[in-house]
Amino acid sequence: MRKLIVNVLVLSFGGQFSRSKLPPNTYIVGKRGVLEVTHLGGSKGDLVIKFYVIRDKNSLTRFLSSNLAKKIDMLLAYYGEDVLESLNMVKKAFSSIKVLIIGKEDLADVTAGDVKVLSGELSFQDIVENINQILETRVEVPSVFSVAQLREEISILKNFISRLDDELRRRTITVKEYFEEKKKLEERINVLERRLKTIVGGC
Repeated sequence: MRKLIVNVLVLSFGGQFSRSKLPPNTYIVGKRGVLEVTHLGGSKGDLVIKFYVIRDKNSLTRFLSSNLAKKIDMLLAYYGEDVLESLNMVKKAFSSIKVLIIGKEDLADVTAGDVKVLSGELSFQDIVENINQILETRVEVPSVFSVAQLREEISILKNFISRLDDELRRRTITVKEYFEEKKKLEERINVLERRLKTIVGGC
């Protein structure tokens, strides 16, 4: 099975994404002018989805000029009149990107092309499932882990473990939750480190 990282740019000008209930294996890892959310696992155990959530046009402009923009595989947009202009701006930057739009069935005024319109009442898990479906039909979207990607994911996961340690000290999680989550993270780190050793050893 290929190990995949998929980077999704999210246009959520009304704050809709932030109101989604995130499952335990999903982490908000920081703010870089945008909300960055990392989702691990799911139906494909080796799939990592990174959501870069944009909340206004100015942030989108800054994002498109940053190095992060080079990583984007897919666009997820919550429908709104102020999103359409930005949607077409993103399509110019990423001509072959797959677009998911949430929240409106009649989108005759959208000229972006390659657009899939989704229901407005989707849960976070529904979004992940739709992304999985696209990955199954578009083999060119995500690529096999590179050495840099593997090292980045290992670093992120180790930071998650440090955060768990802090949460346990502050007693914001139970001891049982701590060990369950830490075990999952350590298992994933071990898998990635073995994969990294295989790649580096084969160079």
